Amino acid sequence: MTMIKLKDYSVGFDTLLLNNLNVEFSKGINIIKGKNGCGKTTLIKSLMNIGPQETMGNVYLNDVDVSELSTYERNEKGLFLSYQTPPELPGISNFALIKDINNYTAQDIAKNLSKYKGMCKQLQLPEDWHSRFHNVGASGGERKKNEFLHFVFTNPSYILFDEIDSGLDEYSRTFIGDYLKQFSKDNDCVMLIVTHSNEFITEPDYVWEIKDHTIQCLT
Repeated sequence: MTMIKLKDYSVGFDTLLLNNLNVEFSKGINIIKGKNGCGKTTLIKSLMNIGPQETMGNVYLNDVDVSELSTYERNEKGLFLSYQTPPELPGISNFALIKDINNYTAQDIAKNLSKYKGMCKQLQLPEDWHSRFHNVGASGGERKKNEFLHFVFTNPSYILFDEIDSGLDEYSRTFIGDYLKQFSKDNDCVMLIVTHSNEFITEPDYVWEIKDHTIQCLT
């Protein structure tokens, strides 16, 4: 069964935010909740080895210890992170970025560009979204839709969403929430979703709360 496992895992800066975690995030949708500043984003970014935080302990993807691996190497193992604040990337278009990440052949490009445009239409993005520079001039909600599109076109097994629902209108939030629930049912994957909403994902497999420097499962 696909899982993300933490063993004696601590994360912090000058002081510890999360102390000595020993948890297994199992297959399915894992909602992570907690007050502002409790360490939700820090935890998610640390799993991808992004950011200035310091870590101790071990991170496992199934039984593979990735603690010493770089961000790129963790991504190669199937780990995906959706940013809370996605950056602008001037000079490369939205679809070109996905094309380069996936090393599409000429045949792949035609097939996936058509699928990409179809997804953009469902997400109510502008018709020329595929050719716009990545996130340049985009609203907060549009940037979150871009993060979702990256997920769709990379098809990862270990998925980290940091407030993917924030900034979205009601239609888009419902569309993405329903897509993630169906994806979780159809695929052998583990999904960690940081959110402040009780309505974004109804009936998740697990709900976790970060509090007092630790994390506990509420369901």
